[in-house]
Amino acid sequence: MTGTPTPQWTAEAVRSAADSLYITMSPCLTTPGEHLLARDLAAVQAQLLQISEALEAQHLLLKESVQFAEAVAVALGAGRAPDAMAAGLVGADQVAEG
Repeated sequence: MTGTPTPQWTAEAVRSAADSLYITMSPCLTTPGEHLLARDLAAVQAQLLQISEALEAQHLLLKESVQFAEAVAVALGAGRAPDAMAAGLVGADQVAEG
C-alpha cells in the first residue's frame, strides 16, 4: 500500500487561498455586508479544495483496502491460508471460518 499522499491543502494553504480570493473580490465591494459575505464565500471556496483533496485521498485508500482484501481472499481460496496467517494477513479464527 502506498499510504496517504502529503496534503497540498493544509490549513495554512486554505487560509492563504481564502485571503487571495477575498483580495480578488474586494475591489468590487462597497458595503461592510458585502465585504463580510465575500470573506465567508472565499473561505468556503478554499475549504472546498481541501475537502476535495481529502475525498480523493480517502478514495485511494479505499481502493487499496479492496485490493488488499481481494489478495487475502485469493490466498485463502487457493489453500494458502497458512501463508496468509504467517504473513499476518489473517488470524486463525478467520481461516477456520473461511
